[in-house]
Amino acid sequence: MDPQVYRAVTSGNLGFFRNNWQNLDNHLKQKSPRGDTILHIAARFGHDQIVQRILRTDRELSFSENSISNLPLHEAASGGHQSTANKILDSALQGHQ
Repeated sequence: MDPQVYRAVTSGNLGFFRNNWQNLDNHLKQKSPRGDTILHIAARFGHDQIVQRILRTDRELSFSENSISNLPLHEAASGGHQSTANKILDSALQGHQ
């Protein structure tokens, strides 16, 4: 995973994502050493707006497992980020209707 993208997602830098979104498509499925996508990381930190932006582009990332078999939903829930978990769940359900 690109270090600049990693720093932006961990810090919740929404401006970075707004300004660079067109160039980030190839970063969406890249993984960290722990096997996390940027959706896992955004969910872990409860960055709702970044999570929504990612899911609008690639809803299937909500089903991506990291190296310990956690989905982004697990990361949000384990961090106590109910709003983020609900956004991921809603997106996943919309994609399977």
